[in-house]
Amino acid sequence: MGSKLKPVLLTTVLLVAVFAGGSLWYKASQQAKREKAIAETKDLLERPESPFMGPSDAPVRVVEFLDPECEACAAFYPVVKMVLKDYPNQIKLIVRYLPLHGNSAYAASILEVLRARGKFWEGLEMFFAKQPEWGDHQTPKPELLKTYAAALGVSNEELEAALKDSMYMNHVKQDHSDARALGVRRTPTFFVNGKPLEDLSYKALKEMIGRELAE
Repeated sequence: MGSKLKPVLLTTVLLVAVFAGGSLWYKASQQAKREKAIAETKDLLERPESPFMGPSDAPVRVVEFLDPECEACAAFYPVVKMVLKDYPNQIKLIVRYLPLHGNSAYAASILEVLRARGKFWEGLEMFFAKQPEWGDHQTPKPELLKTYAAALGVSNEELEAALKDSMYMNHVKQDHSDARALGVRRTPTFFVNGKPLEDLSYKALKEMIGRELAE
């Protein structure tokens, strides 16, 4: 009887070993997939050429996909500034473009020209503040954007010459492509350390940042 049980026990041990090995392989495979997905998402969320504010090594990275012609983006901009003030030196804000309106890509490319001249944040604030003038969806006046750029020290001639360089529009197109790959369909959309912000409010954004800092 004992001699008959030995092959059965041996088979059982082998099956358990194979199952355990398969389970470990599956877990390792799934972990590798998760790590790859996280890495790919990070690459889509952050590009080294993207404009940002705050320490580059900040513990919390907030990525905002915005549209210069979007009313909600303009309305939420003061909230973003409040949150940055609440957490000085703890947040890196990264701006990405998702042009969804008729003159958005053009406005974003001008912002890129301004950024190359150290005037990005001033330009973004001005474009938002004057959005009702140039970005009205019924009677838009995109030509006013040149006037705003001139007020920041970039003449019409300099702006026109710069916009002939495709790198500014290519940057906007890359952001648009990354947004689509991430499934972003509206603006503004925020990611906090790679996690999407579900509720667009000061309270929700601040609480999410607080949780990330606590971790």
